[in-house]
Amino acid sequence: MFKTLETPRGQWELRFRLLRSIRIPYRWGGKVRPLSADWWTALQKGVDCSGFTQWVFWKAFGPSIPEGSLGQWQWLDKHGFKRYSRAGYVANCLWRDHRVRIAFIPPRYRNGELAEAGHVWLVYDGRTYESYGGHGFGSRHPLTPALLRRVKECFVITEPLR
Repeated sequence: MFKTLETPRGQWELRFRLLRSIRIPYRWGGKVRPLSADWWTALQKGVDCSGFTQWVFWKAFGPSIPEGSLGQWQWLDKHGFKRYSRAGYVANCLWRDHRVRIAFIPPRYRNGELAEAGHVWLVYDGRTYESYGGHGFGSRHPLTPALLRRVKECFVITEPLR
């Protein structure tokens, strides 16, 4: 497992970065290269959902989680984070238990072609933290119909602080 997340300091840092996230414009395919000299300019131009997730992780721990929602899902799965199905997401996403969760809508394919990209967002204490569809960074209710209809699963990425 990702050792930094197992420490109280690492978990606190991730929560702090979520709650202090600035308003970031949305841009399809937008990513921030953390070690580049112009990362701030790239961030101001906008990021997509996985770019936002990657940026939050980078601010908390340094370069860690890969690009793209599929790559992020695979990384979390590979590192053994606790996984919930759609029903688990519904049952747990409203809890104000100080756990950070990361949820996914898988991409859709038609005739072997990508028809719709997937989506990734973070959930903390009953709110989402995400960059989506032209809105930029925002927070909405985790059971918003647009999320609830299509969420596939989520991972718990922090435990409560003691």
